[in-house]
Amino acid sequence: MIALLKSLGQMPGTISCGSVVAALSLSVVACEQKIEPEVVRPVRSLVIETHLSGDLIALTGQLHARDETKLAFRLSGKLLQSSVSVGDTVKAGQIVAQMDAATERHARNAAQADHAAAQALLDQTTAAERRFGILLKEKAVSQAEHEEAVRQLKAAQAQVNATRAKLNSSEVQLSYTELKADATGVITAKGA
Repeated sequence: MIALLKSLGQMPGTISCGSVVAALSLSVVACEQKIEPEVVRPVRSLVIETHLSGDLIALTGQLHARDETKLAFRLSGKLLQSSVSVGDTVKAGQIVAQMDAATERHARNAAQADHAAAQALLDQTTAAERRFGILLKEKAVSQAEHEEAVRQLKAAQAQVNATRAKLNSSEVQLSYTELKADATGVITAKGA
């Protein structure tokens, strides 16, 4: 570029070097991008102040909980203990009251004994059926005697199933003697 400028300056009737440099510098300045200043948007603000007012507002009405659960025993009986009062906070599953469980406890114990006896009878009839099966193969007992042993085994199994169901039912009844909170909350009323 300098050689071009020198050759232009030596020719008669040409533009001088200084004017070419000035023209080039103007063109370079014209190529620069203009940087516009950022526009600042106005923001609305509000200063919050507390005002102490001497006016007291009194309202009448009733407050009710949004979700309310009424708890009650599933059995009838004598209430032994109520461990909460109005205003107490309870957690889900917490025992809030207990009733006399003596009758239900005795029923559960009797069901356990019946189940144990049925299980012992099942063990005995299972062994007898095995023996009769072996004796039948040796033709020492009749087919009818073996069938009777099988019938007694099935009856004993049915008895075990029945006593197991009775035991489960008595345990559920015993669990009903404790009143538990369904959810976490506050006691708002008490009936007993």
